[in-house]
Amino acid sequence: MFKKLIEYFIPDHFTLNEEAHRKAKITVGTLLVVAYFNINYIIISILFEYAGGLYSQVPLFIVSICCLLLFKNKILPKFIHIFFFLVCIISIAITVYFTKGYESFITPWIASTPIVALLVAGKRGGIICLVICSLVLTGFYCLYIDGYSFPEGYNLKYKNIFSFTTNIGLILILYLVAIVFENTKNTALRNLDEKNNLLDIQKKTLEIKQKEILDSINYSRRIQRAILPPDKTVKRLLPDSFILYKPKDIVSGDFYWVTEWGNKIMFAAVDCTGHGVPGAFMSIVGQNILNQSVNEYGLSKPNLLLNSLNKGVSRTLGTDEENIIRDGMDLALCALDKKNMTLEFAGAYNPLWILRNNEIIEIKGNKFPIGSFMDDAIQNFDNHEIKLEKGDLLYVFTDGYADQFGGQKAKKFKDKNVKKLLLEIRNESMERQKEILESTIEDWKGELEQIDDILIMGVKI
Repeated sequence: MFKKLIEYFIPDHFTLNEEAHRKAKITVGTLLVVAYFNINYIIISILFEYAGGLYSQVPLFIVSICCLLLFKNKILPKFIHIFFFLVCIISIAITVYFTKGYESFITPWIASTPIVALLVAGKRGGIICLVICSLVLTGFYCLYIDGYSFPEGYNLKYKNIFSFTTNIGLILILYLVAIVFENTKNTALRNLDEKNNLLDIQKKTLEIKQKEILDSINYSRRIQRAILPPDKTVKRLLPDSFILYKPKDIVSGDFYWVTEWGNKIMFAAVDCTGHGVPGAFMSIVGQNILNQSVNEYGLSKPNLLLNSLNKGVSRTLGTDEENIIRDGMDLALCALDKKNMTLEFAGAYNPLWILRNNEIIEIKGNKFPIGSFMDDAIQNFDNHEIKLEKGDLLYVFTDGYADQFGGQKAKKFKDKNVKKLLLEIRNESMERQKEILESTIEDWKGELEQIDDILIMGVKI
């Protein structure tokens, strides 16, 4: 019955939040308990011929009922708490005054009020109530030591019974308020346990799903690695070379490509849009189109290969205007003719660097990417022919190395520092150059996250 009565006075919006619902039950429960004891003390005051009890308990009863109705009609609880406890303190002070003031057996009720306020109104409400009650007690004490004569306005023959019922009432009201608090606390703890159990189940489910996803991505890495040119093939075609390949994630959006056609050895460093799984899918598309362009179409000039790749990517990823995918590739592609000591180069954004006679010659690519889309005019790439000299060092790369943040100020490494580093290590073997490049970028990165895939290819003539 009591629980149903509590729920009746709690507005629906408090049930949406467990903590708010718990506090609402404490508020309503306290108001109902106080109203119940008001009725009892009104009856006792009539029986004991105690006018002071009627002066205090009748208004407090009316206020308790009004607060319940205000609470049900969604008035802010903090205003109800302030109004209710102010009236409570005034009511108790009146009762104390008419039962011999500071010496009254009602005085402990003043001390108990801040405890109830703490449970109902929270820490701030409890402190405010404590301050007011302390001032009231101080006022009664000052009057007492000043010799003020307080009235004892009830039938004195009922004094012991009145004292007994008052103390019993005090114990019961504190106990009932504590019970309301305990019940709501236990309910909150049970709900918390249920939520924790649900979270444990969800966590285990997520761990299983994460393992499945990671297993799939790890297997995808094996597939991607299998598509890349084997190390034996790279060493056979480019014996004095290195490839620094550091994916940001398990799989990479950067890939390198090395193949042979006639007397030409073709190699490329390719940066697909994105990294991780999306970039890896793009890399597979790029690998397939490049291999098809050489093996089926017999293309060996870099610009023709890039034109073919451009059309292939646009055709593969942009089948209709609604579903067109705005993704592409930046790359540098070379065709090396060792017999005639010539090099052909074409690039989409990315350049070729030639280190010769202690300086770096930069051959820039075209300023548009692979992926001229279906609603744009197809772009054609330029072909550059370079006469090589013995000892030339060729470098093609993606932007991941230069763009890596690090150092004391967490700034980008930048192209100028890459060039400076390459000039410093030009006399080292290609394998040693790879080691220095890798250790340098790791030291530069420090504790920061790798922001992109890293790929650098170096070839010595």
